[in-house]
Amino acid sequence: MRISRSVFLAPALVVASLAYSVQPQRPDPASLLRAADEVLRQVGGLRALNPKGPVKKGVRSREEIRGYLIERIQKENPPDELRIEQRVLAALGLLPEGFDLHQTLVDLLTEQVIGYYDPVVKTFFIADWAPPSLVRPVMAHELVHALQDQHFNVSPFLEKVPGNDDATLARGALLEGDGMMVMLDYVMQPTGATTDQMPDLLPLLQQQASQMKQFRAFAESPRLLQEILMFPYVHGVGFIQAARKKGGWAAVNKVYGDLPRSSEQVIHPEKYLGVRDDPETVNLPDLSAGPLAGWRKVYQNVLGEFVLAQWFQQFGDPEEASAAAAGWDGDQIQAYEGTEGKLALVLLSAWDSDRDAQEFCDGYASLVRARYKTGPPKTERRNITEYSSTWDVAQEKILLQRRGRRVLVAERIPGTSVAALSASRW
Repeated sequence: MRISRSVFLAPALVVASLAYSVQPQRPDPASLLRAADEVLRQVGGLRALNPKGPVKKGVRSREEIRGYLIERIQKENPPDELRIEQRVLAALGLLPEGFDLHQTLVDLLTEQVIGYYDPVVKTFFIADWAPPSLVRPVMAHELVHALQDQHFNVSPFLEKVPGNDDATLARGALLEGDGMMVMLDYVMQPTGATTDQMPDLLPLLQQQASQMKQFRAFAESPRLLQEILMFPYVHGVGFIQAARKKGGWAAVNKVYGDLPRSSEQVIHPEKYLGVRDDPETVNLPDLSAGPLAGWRKVYQNVLGEFVLAQWFQQFGDPEEASAAAAGWDGDQIQAYEGTEGKLALVLLSAWDSDRDAQEFCDGYASLVRARYKTGPPKTERRNITEYSSTWDVAQEKILLQRRGRRVLVAERIPGTSVAALSASRW
């Protein structure tokens, strides 16, 4: 989730998965800078965005790049915030208990990165050990970011959307999908082919993403982090390809003035480019003043369709997981800490239709059975679209309550809170 903020930091790692083994080399720095000027001219033509001015360039050592990335990660991820997010993801079963999220982010985002664009100093940096076979493709990708910045001022896009990592993830997909699409066109130039002539690129990129497991830090990371790291590059390309089919690069440029608002719109471009389906704003009340009196709210965020699908896939069939998360229309998750340090989770979600809401409920019930090895719940039903189900798990309660197209899920809550939470207004 928080890894989605680190755009522009790991594209070289993605490019690296296209087919090679990195060998330490020391290219001539002057030749690297000359190559960057040449690639920029080509990329400007491929992207139909001419440079508005020179792009500053620099050459960095492995140690300098690692130091920059660690500083950026630490700045964007305050330790207290990262610790609570780590606990929330572990409570959802998406990370192991006691997992070191900070160190893993450092390892992931510094592994084999050989180039990046820094929007703060408006400079493109290339590694002085970059393998010749990768130098120009990495340049092509990163220099697209320089052009994006010149034409659309992307620095604000890199800021975290407060309380909504799903929207942040969607913005990253626009930026990285754009860069990946141009990089593919750049690589294909000698063949005379272009991505315009190709069918759906998403399956190809998903297949290429599987090669990322050649990298140790990536291979050893939990599945959620792998998927979130790859989302902007893989699904971002699908979104950009759909926009280009609709109206060429002009249609892509238009998106920068009206950013996608959810991972759902990236996964299903027709929900942005066709009949617009912007997410509903879902607001849970502060439950520490009512059903969870004595508990302290410590976390609030939006999971979104993509992370919900990852949650279901962690404990079930991928196709069923996708169906359970599809039709998402908004959500908010909150975490509350009790006096003994226990963490309770409450998720309120909105769905496009009654059918979508029920598919989510069915998927969640399957998740509970698979994760907790529990029997059937106790269910109280008012009618077909309004009911409450509860499970007893380790002296705590799990609550699933549906009210039409809205669904409340609460995990790790004390039994004394169930009735009050079920009767609360949301």
